[in-house]
Amino acid sequence: MIGILQEIQAKRTVDKLTLITQPYVRVLRDDKLEKQEYTKIVLDDVLFLETGDQIPADCKIVENQNLEVDESSLTGESENIQKKTGDPLWSGSTVTAGACYAKVTAVGADTMSGKITHESKKIKKENSKLNKSLNHLLKFLSLIILPAGILLFARTFFVGSTTDLPSAAVKTVSVIIGMIPEGLILLTSVSMAAGDVAMSRHHSLIQKLSSIETLARTNILCVDKTGTITTGKIKFMDLLLVEGDKTISIKDLTAEEKDKHTTIQAASALSSVLPAANETQKSLQKTFTQKTNWKAASILPFSSERKHSKAEFEGKGTWLLGAPEFINYSIPESLQEKIHSRLLEGYRVLILSEAKTFDEKESTLRGILILSDELRTDVAETFDYFEKQNVEVKIISGDDPQAVFAIAKRSGIKNMKSFANMKQVADQNILEKVKTTSIFGRVSPFQKKEILLALQKQGNIVTMVGDGVNDVPALKQADCSVAMAGGSDAAKNVSHIILLKNNIGSLIKAVYEGRRIINNIHRVASLFLVKTTYSAILAVFFVFWGKDYPIMPIQMSLINALTIGIPSFFLALKPNRERVSGSFLDNAVKTSIPIGMATAAVMILLQAASTVIDIPDPALSTMSAAVLSSAGILALFANCTPFTLSNTILFAGCTIALIGSMLFGGKLIFMTSLTLIQLVVLAVLTHPSLDYISSQKALFQKQYISCY
Repeated sequence: MIGILQEIQAKRTVDKLTLITQPYVRVLRDDKLEKQEYTKIVLDDVLFLETGDQIPADCKIVENQNLEVDESSLTGESENIQKKTGDPLWSGSTVTAGACYAKVTAVGADTMSGKITHESKKIKKENSKLNKSLNHLLKFLSLIILPAGILLFARTFFVGSTTDLPSAAVKTVSVIIGMIPEGLILLTSVSMAAGDVAMSRHHSLIQKLSSIETLARTNILCVDKTGTITTGKIKFMDLLLVEGDKTISIKDLTAEEKDKHTTIQAASALSSVLPAANETQKSLQKTFTQKTNWKAASILPFSSERKHSKAEFEGKGTWLLGAPEFINYSIPESLQEKIHSRLLEGYRVLILSEAKTFDEKESTLRGILILSDELRTDVAETFDYFEKQNVEVKIISGDDPQAVFAIAKRSGIKNMKSFANMKQVADQNILEKVKTTSIFGRVSPFQKKEILLALQKQGNIVTMVGDGVNDVPALKQADCSVAMAGGSDAAKNVSHIILLKNNIGSLIKAVYEGRRIINNIHRVASLFLVKTTYSAILAVFFVFWGKDYPIMPIQMSLINALTIGIPSFFLALKPNRERVSGSFLDNAVKTSIPIGMATAAVMILLQAASTVIDIPDPALSTMSAAVLSSAGILALFANCTPFTLSNTILFAGCTIALIGSMLFGGKLIFMTSLTLIQLVVLAVLTHPSLDYISSQKALFQKQYISCY
């Protein structure tokens, strides 16, 4: 029920998903601009778009006025794009500068944003191995329970000693109850829900219960760059002041020297007069806050096409700020090598130069600004943890692959294979490319999905971490998807996990919770399956045996509650950080079937002995309950190993409660006193099998190594 409610809520959220948030757009009709709802746009409409407008449909520019567009949400490209007449515009992107008239070429589901939205609404089958294993188990048991129940009822009512319908039904129910691992499904859901609550304390919202289990099984972690590894902000690192062929770091100057240095004054003046059009300029404005009396006579703001800005100051000359390859300046070879080395390290390098006049193209180098994409503080620790867990980390970004590769090195990713420009890779070659590539650059939204699909086809369990609209197809394809809270609504709506404080380090805690769930459910499932095993064997046996099933339902319920139900609940919530190994069915079957068969063997021997030694039905029922109680206690003993204080209290409490109920329950639970001969028979028959069950403790310890 918990999972169903979560799925319904997620489905309703996704159905409401749209990437277009601006409701109105200006349309040219009858030579007049009209304000229209974006849903009423049709093909061949001409739209007028200017700074701040969101593009509501795919278009083609017919008249351009220095248009610049932010396509980062769709393509992952972090820089604004300079557009020309005839260039395409994609719905969902935003105009950051200039204006244009554009002709609509696609609307609705045929647009770029429409295709992404369609991808996000596709239903994907759950990939929880734990739930799949439980479903397989239940299907198998259902094939046994129904025919066995019918046969046993017919045997009890028509052939056995029980002639009244209620008594026959009660005895049949006692067998059926034993065959059903009641509580195991609920315990799994409760354990996952407990993981959900635990993750909320680490500022993570779990939107799908099984996601933390899937994350714990992940062997490939795919992450976006901008907004995921980096914060999306630019961090000032250093200003190297150029003096001849040498440089001096601004960090080596005193406060008084900084105030008097002309180049630093120029940087402060430029930061104050140039608009904060991008994250780089915002970073410089925060860094260079010195007040100057410089007055700007002319200003040329930054543009994506020029890649630089400049300003002329009265009596101070003209100062330029921008990318090295877009400014003409003279520079010694030693300094050129220094710039090149910083670029290879993944830093952003800007040139601060001085020209005599505003229109002069030649300038003199005065400073080298070193900037960097701001890495999230927990990125290196997180990647180091996953690599130690043999989880391969791959970066998938819309940015330049060399820049992404450099960022990956700075973020601490070690075993990187190579990088690839996905604009140069055909779709049919992606399957082979993912085997040898760690860094993917210039990736389109749908290529991201194809990369994940290729990895999954190779048998990998893939987790995707992203934040943008361009990540939506990949997030939807991933076995486990994680979104940043600061990302787009579309990414958050389709993701299984949301990191509420954008802290990627929370994934480590999620892995711990997933391991706790998987390992502990693997462990306690053996308690349920021991009972299921011996009940199934006994059900078949008593169909052909001449007597009725000796255990009463109330006895079975008591044994189940104190050796399975109550202890399994507490054991399932114990901390466990060991790596997941083996499958659920393999781990549980290896330990439960031998114990279940040994228990069934004792019960069958007891029934055979009752034909040789005259044992009344009440005494036989009591002896049978004692056998099942002993087997349950020994199985619980194995599960409680190692005996910490809490495990000791749990085992002792359940054991004392069960023995006390057996001794003092009397008629309430259909127990009777046993004679000395009956006690001797019980001891002789059960001792070898119970010794074998006790020896299985070593197998439990080998299969399930827990760190409490």
